[in-house]
Amino acid sequence: MALINRVTRLLSADLHAVLDRLEEPEILIQQAIRDMEQDLDERECGIRLLRQKKRQLETQSQQTRTSLEGLQEELDLCLDANNEALAKTLIRKRLEAQAFLSNTEQKLNAWSDEIKDLESQFRDDQSQLEALRQKADAFNTDTGVTENNWSTSSTVTDEDVDVALLKEKHLKSRTKGKTS
Repeated sequence: MALINRVTRLLSADLHAVLDRLEEPEILIQQAIRDMEQDLDERECGIRLLRQKKRQLETQSQQTRTSLEGLQEELDLCLDANNEALAKTLIRKRLEAQAFLSNTEQKLNAWSDEIKDLESQFRDDQSQLEALRQKADAFNTDTGVTENNWSTSSTVTDEDVDVALLKEKHLKSRTKGKTS
């Protein structure tokens, strides 16, 4: 049984090696880079959306504070006029507004922490992406695989080819003359 397992592993390893050679590593690296870029773009949009929601919540928080100030002034008027029924209504509104403000502040703190964590992770992932790009460039340079960056503006004419051919023939004739 152990022999069969060993043979199976050996064949599996050979098969994986063949598949690795069939796949073009530079294409796989470029695809990995594109996938990472797409993921980073999506997460950046998520961070922007979270920041926008946080700003909206901050606006609501400020409006609630302003409302609380107005409610306090109205409550003071009611108490000065000895209108307890209206004062109770305003106290109820104030308590509700304070609870809403407290809840809003908790959400703001949680979102601020989450945004900081996401931004930190985003920066780390950007660094990893840049490192992967550099490794891909180094891999392409080491293996001699580069993109065709030849300028289309520099064209080789027939005359250039003829001159180069004559130079090669001349060099070859010199070499023959020295060896003879």
